[in-house]
Amino acid sequence: AAYGWGMRDTAVIVTSDGVGDDLSGTVNIFKEGNLQRIAAISFKDSIARLYAFVTFYLGMVPLEHEYKLMGLAPYAETAQGAHEMRDYFKTLFVLNNDGLTYTRAPGVKPIYELGPRLLQDLRYKRFDHIAAGLQMFVEEFVTGWIRNILTRTGIGRLGLSGGLFMNVKLNKKIMELDEVRRLFIFPSCGDETNVFGALYAYQHAQTGKTPQPLEHVYMGGDFSEEEIAKTLKQYPFTQKSLYEKFPDIEKKIAELLSRKNIVARFSGRMEFGARALGNRSILSHPGEWNAVKEINRMIKSRDFWMPFAPSCIECGQYVVNPKKVPAPYMILTFDTKHEKKAFLAAAMHPYDETVRPQEVSERANPSYYRTLKEFRRLTGESILLNTSLNLHGHPLVYTPEDALSVFDHSGLQYLAIGNYLVSKRR
Repeated sequence: AAYGWGMRDTAVIVTSDGVGDDLSGTVNIFKEGNLQRIAAISFKDSIARLYAFVTFYLGMVPLEHEYKLMGLAPYAETAQGAHEMRDYFKTLFVLNNDGLTYTRAPGVKPIYELGPRLLQDLRYKRFDHIAAGLQMFVEEFVTGWIRNILTRTGIGRLGLSGGLFMNVKLNKKIMELDEVRRLFIFPSCGDETNVFGALYAYQHAQTGKTPQPLEHVYMGGDFSEEEIAKTLKQYPFTQKSLYEKFPDIEKKIAELLSRKNIVARFSGRMEFGARALGNRSILSHPGEWNAVKEINRMIKSRDFWMPFAPSCIECGQYVVNPKKVPAPYMILTFDTKHEKKAFLAAAMHPYDETVRPQEVSERANPSYYRTLKEFRRLTGESILLNTSLNLHGHPLVYTPEDALSVFDHSGLQYLAIGNYLVSKRR
């Protein structure tokens, strides 16, 4: 978070995750290119591990499906039972008077031993009340912790990393704190990005220079036009399909999307991390509410309460962002501007009407940026629904063969792959 931000001024860097090196959190001062740890949270006091335990208790996969609890939470946040669950979780932790740390409340066992107690205490509680209560507790407690840190240090520049900060609803609450003047959250900030920190630290140790800031995460494999053409020619389609090469594939994609077709897009280098950022994505008109049902029917089989997300050129046109926090990585949610809600019906949370946008720059992804510009030329709006290109329960596609297999074994009608458009015969 420190080196990836590229911040030259003094900043506070906070980490929070399940467990690592016997810790679950740290507080650091980043100054003149150096990190100094000033406080740490024991792995015995891990809020992220508590979230994982509750995910498991509700019959989902821990360390993977926590986002499903987060997405479910808004539906029950006003319920009395949800507030009771929030108050229950509050009894497990206390903020310390040092203004930097927190611990388990007196009498609470280490979090990794908490399973039997949770089985007893959560028994017969409604699943949505549990999810909402846990999310509300995490938002309230962690923002209180962050506020204490920023007040104690007197620094308003904040960088975040660690798996807990994959929680985009929490990040929104942190962003809105008066004490936060500038905010950076490293994209896909769970354990998968430890390699970035190791490389940044090594570079700084060897050169004494602060690394250049992260500009994008399109770091995966790329495939040439010749490789794509060869794969198309050899692929054994099971459904009747045809393909055609277009000199301006971005324009063709935008035309299909403007007519409210759903188009899968495979282009350029694959994105790193947990979010599909346009190069291995399924795209749709964001105002076509029926698109949610169609995408789920065709391919995604997504939990009914889970929202899709948008890609856009200028985030500020669509969301409330008074601090102008950059949002290129789908790591933050924002309130939607009232006048844009109708156009974003399919790409925002259907209950709390927030969105988790990807702000696309021409520098980071010129082809996807052009697709959005062409869509704006046709519709007046530079924003699209964007979800990952994969079959339900499978990883994001990587190779041209992967993309064609997903297209062939799903209900998708269009796949833009390189400069080719593959379509099914109706």
